[in-house]
Amino acid sequence: MVLPLPARAFTYVTSAKDAEVIVHPVGYEGRGGELVVTLGLHPDFRDFEDEVTFSAEHAVAIWNALLVWEENLEPSLEIPALGGTDFFGTLVHETGHTLGLGHPTHLTTGQEQRPSPGKFSFSQEGPNGKFDLDEGPDGIRGTSDDERGDDVNAVFFKKAENDPFTLPEDDIIDSTTYSRELEDLPSGHGSPAVPTREAAAALFSRPATEAMMVSGGSLVPGRVRRGLGVDDVAGIRYAMSGLDEIQGTADDYTIRLEWVGLSDDADIMTRFDLSEGYASAAVSVRSLSGNHRAMGKNRTINYNPNLSGNRAWYFPQPVPVESGSRVVNARALEFNMETKPGVRYGISWPLSALQKGEEASGIIVQLNGTNRSPMSGRLFLFVAEDTSTNLKIAFPSVAPELDEAAVFQLTARQAN
Repeated sequence: MVLPLPARAFTYVTSAKDAEVIVHPVGYEGRGGELVVTLGLHPDFRDFEDEVTFSAEHAVAIWNALLVWEENLEPSLEIPALGGTDFFGTLVHETGHTLGLGHPTHLTTGQEQRPSPGKFSFSQEGPNGKFDLDEGPDGIRGTSDDERGDDVNAVFFKKAENDPFTLPEDDIIDSTTYSRELEDLPSGHGSPAVPTREAAAALFSRPATEAMMVSGGSLVPGRVRRGLGVDDVAGIRYAMSGLDEIQGTADDYTIRLEWVGLSDDADIMTRFDLSEGYASAAVSVRSLSGNHRAMGKNRTINYNPNLSGNRAWYFPQPVPVESGSRVVNARALEFNMETKPGVRYGISWPLSALQKGEEASGIIVQLNGTNRSPMSGRLFLFVAEDTSTNLKIAFPSVAPELDEAAVFQLTARQAN
């Protein structure tokens, strides 16, 4: 089955056709182990290689680490609020589709007989052949009191709390902690809550976050999303619990994405010849067992190089900045730099800083004395608040060499 995306708590790319299906990355056959999935730029578009590489390398690292970036809805400082579209965040989003994730929300349209815009949890039309969408008493779409009539729910939710902004306390993400069946909702809840910026701000006191896979968010003027939300992490990890949907058994797997540069045979290929819209992922799935499917090879993430409405793609680029640096101890490095308030900076380090068996969650970043988590196993971005900034980074066992860490200001280059 071939599905052009955008397709439609977390859900999978086939949810518009079959709400019960769980989708795994290319290469999964029902056995445990590590799946290596390659991402490349098609050679026909080699002129984009310099612009794409930074975003591609770090998009890969973000999905490999599966870290929650709690404040991922950030001002688009280096991307023009009007007329700019962020390649980095869009690539992270579209890569999520090629790994199997769909949109946990769908925008209401005239086709769905709702004239005003808004985001509800994704579903299929029920027996009456139409969507029955109502935001419920709180007046906010995508929350637990939404009324859905006979619509068929397609979103997996955390059974204990129906909260898409926190992971289970015991870190178990499988069929024992998540469900798609509405009877598993907490008492008094009628619909899965979904991780939109509106729900985050109004009901969960989290104004600066939204799941990466929520539809449409990377194109909203004035905001970019580059890190993962709770719901994104939960969706991938649920699939990683295997065909039995139980974490910790023999069919569990892990994913290792690799950026391979120019390639016409990568598992996921990036192109720039989409003729309409912004960007989309074309995916195919094949049957594994029961309600489980696996992605096909040579899938495409395609960008429209000629955006409408006076918009343009902007490719984030690092510009090195000087910093005073020192080795704190065998595990930690310190960086002091002059900064401009309101400007985004970053620091990256090699993946070799993580030894075999170590997780990115073991890296601790301290920004001006406050502990923060990295975006991945090799990147931390921040917006400077003062004219000087102090960064300390502690690694699980051994820090990289000082000259292997890159300190930079993040700028953006417009596509030609």
